[in-house]
Amino acid sequence: MFDIQIKVGALVEKDSKLFLISEKGQSTRQRRTKEKYLLNIVKGTFDPKLDKNLLATVVRECREEINIKVKVEKLLHFIYLRENKKIRLQFNFLCKVVGKNKPKISSQVKQKIYQEKINDCKLFSKTELKRLKQKDFIDRRAFVAVSDYLAGKSLPLSVLREL
Repeated sequence: MFDIQIKVGALVEKDSKLFLISEKGQSTRQRRTKEKYLLNIVKGTFDPKLDKNLLATVVRECREEINIKVKVEKLLHFIYLRENKKIRLQFNFLCKVVGKNKPKISSQVKQKIYQEKINDCKLFSKTELKRLKQKDFIDRRAFVAVSDYLAGKSLPLSVLREL
């Protein structure tokens, strides 16, 4: 039996810079190393009990992980990932910060509930993002998302149709 999950990622922009979180984990390229803090985008799992649709999941995840309100503007891309019996369908979105609120990572208590290990959230300029390597990211999905963001790739939200 397969373990199939629908994931979302949020590339959150403010003032032409991109927020990345620092999250404890093992790089997918370095499985034998101990856990350390690596860069990641905001991402999470679609939950039909909580979320009306994928856009609602993006908004919820941004609130849960970095306590920020966002407007989802475009679809960056769609990623299909299969590892043995695990299948992940990930939709990554481009978002803008709404209002003047500053990001703040959730408390340790909330992170434990959400099974997160985030210690920081920082804005990166495009110049800084271009210097980052795949080994700086928690997984290839996050690295590819940032690479596609830098390349200017995106699709209108209208490609997602709800029936």
